[in-house]
Amino acid sequence: MRNFIRRILLLILAMTVSMQLQAMTPEKRQHITDSLNAILPRLDNANDSLDVLYDLVDVADYKTRSDAALRAYYVSRRTDNIAARGDLLRRISNFNLSNDTMQALALEEAARLPEGNIRSETELFIKTQRITGRARYTTGAERQRNLINLISNYKKMFHDEVNSTGESRFYERLEKLYALCIYMSLSTRSHLLVDYVDSLGREIEKLPKEMQSIRNLYYTSAAIAYTNSEVHDKAVWADKMLLAIMDQLEASNHSKGREFSDYNLSRYNSYRRILSNYPALTDREVDYYYDKIKEIAREYRDAESDFNNLRRPTIYYLMAKKRYAEVLPILKVAIENKKHEPFRRRFTAFIVEAAEATGDEQSLLKASLDYNKILEDFISTRADENLSELQVVYHVSSLLDENEDLRVNSRDFEVSRQKRSLIVLMVLGAILVVLLIVAVVFYMRSKRLAVNLGKSNETLKNERDTLRRTQDELIKARDRARQADRHKTDFINNMSHEVSVPLNTIVEYSQLIVENVDEDKRAYLERFAQAIDVSADLLRTLINDVLDISSLDNTQLSVVKHPVGVNLLCDTAMATRSLYAKEGVDMVFDNAGSKETVIITDRRRVEQVLINLLSNASKFTEEGVIHLGYRINQPEHLVTFYVSDTGIGIPEEKREVIFERFVKLNRFSQGNGLGLAICRMIAKLLGGRIWVDGTYPGPGTRVCFEIPTD
Repeated sequence: MRNFIRRILLLILAMTVSMQLQAMTPEKRQHITDSLNAILPRLDNANDSLDVLYDLVDVADYKTRSDAALRAYYVSRRTDNIAARGDLLRRISNFNLSNDTMQALALEEAARLPEGNIRSETELFIKTQRITGRARYTTGAERQRNLINLISNYKKMFHDEVNSTGESRFYERLEKLYALCIYMSLSTRSHLLVDYVDSLGREIEKLPKEMQSIRNLYYTSAAIAYTNSEVHDKAVWADKMLLAIMDQLEASNHSKGREFSDYNLSRYNSYRRILSNYPALTDREVDYYYDKIKEIAREYRDAESDFNNLRRPTIYYLMAKKRYAEVLPILKVAIENKKHEPFRRRFTAFIVEAAEATGDEQSLLKASLDYNKILEDFISTRADENLSELQVVYHVSSLLDENEDLRVNSRDFEVSRQKRSLIVLMVLGAILVVLLIVAVVFYMRSKRLAVNLGKSNETLKNERDTLRRTQDELIKARDRARQADRHKTDFINNMSHEVSVPLNTIVEYSQLIVENVDEDKRAYLERFAQAIDVSADLLRTLINDVLDISSLDNTQLSVVKHPVGVNLLCDTAMATRSLYAKEGVDMVFDNAGSKETVIITDRRRVEQVLINLLSNASKFTEEGVIHLGYRINQPEHLVTFYVSDTGIGIPEEKREVIFERFVKLNRFSQGNGLGLAICRMIAKLLGGRIWVDGTYPGPGTRVCFEIPTD
């Protein structure tokens, strides 16, 4: 009872410290550490001590975390908590990646665990971490030798039908395959790495579900490998799986009373890596992960330093949003940072893209020259890597031949012992023949290798020349297209001006003629003046539509978003079109009297779409009602406007065609066939969509227009 009460009091104390000290600055970390160390001497139970020591591991910094984990492990050995022993050994291994001696000691301790999944998971985890440490902290030549041995052993295991069965061999194959992926990612950066990572993933799925630490290692390595290979969709998938494991581990730790367990810095790395693969993300996902990054950066000093100094998350976010004018100066500074050397090729490509989009010809020229130089170096490196891969394959083949020769020689030696002198002479003759065969085989393989290398170099040279020619042609085509667009825009603008001026003159003179004739002739001439005015209005509409189409085609139509009430948008559109409604046709706003809802959008463009939709409904509705209304989808942050009528309706096969340019279902009706095409282009510009509602029962038609609320 005494121990129970003490544990409750200590738990309350730890939770109080946790709530007061959320942001883990060095000062606050030390305060928590001192508080927990003050608790430890009061505990006389190993399980209670282990709980507090786990908290010390969770709050420990980079320098002290290994010692804290060792303290906790020595206490865990006095308990019957096998899971804690395995977990702490894995933590010790993870904290000592470069310390092979500590890895060996941790592996010896893991072998003392009872047989079962915990022992298998811990041994496999430590072995893979030991492999990773050895691979990272060895020279290139040693890595090459290790890679050759790994490929040889891996192939032998899969060709050995007797040894390929059984759980023990499965874990051994998994270890070898993981090592192969690590060494290939550090040695050759081969395009085959992705295939090996995929194979490793299929093997990982065969593990028991509770072996989350192994999956954590795999998804981390896979996310890095896929990102470096620019396989964006797989990279995002791997990091999302990693984040799910973090959530599970954190929830599990908190359920055990470990209030200081925090994975947010690890989440920051995953969020940043996901954002770097933005081609595989939706626009909403880009916003979500960038907000998560900023949220963590505000609370953690290390994340804040990375966010503000290196600025990689901001670069990826602005590139994803195509905000090129903002990202270009950031990229120019970032590319000079030595820490960004691994990202130099990609950042240079970003500069080319941003400079081209903004029309910064000077930056575009410099970045293009830099990128060409980087590509040449990359092609040269790939040639060297291809040579390395061929050498690996050659050495593996030679090793297999050597093993076979040793087996034959061993058998012959046993025969020589039995046959004495005569057999010795026969063996010597056989050895000479074998050496001759080996020499011939080696010569043929070397010759084939040289031919293959020559072909590879020639292919790479041709690809480089083709790349240069293609780049020159693309630049010329781009310049021609830009010039053509400028000519088209100038022509349309000039024509609109040249047409508008005489048109207005015609309308004004027609009114003057009517006003300056006798009363008996005025009524007669007013009909013609009205006809001229209607025709002029139609021609003005056509001119404005052509100008809008031209601006949208050239992405020159600006979008200026401000807060605006949805009811206000609808009221304005209704007021504009109600003046032109036919007799016998009512126009009704369905949401009249409802509470005002504010959205952030381009008011003028939304009103343009609504007015066009109401105008179309008026053209084809001779009697009945035209309805305008909207629905708010709060969870999805969307607003859907709709315009329904009791007109002639639209055939099902024409519901998509009407949004194309110059399409008119009734060629005798007024209009130019551009209004709905402009509506669709504006909807896309605003990040929304427009469609004919196929579920509308009729009579008539309902057209829906959906855009984001922010």
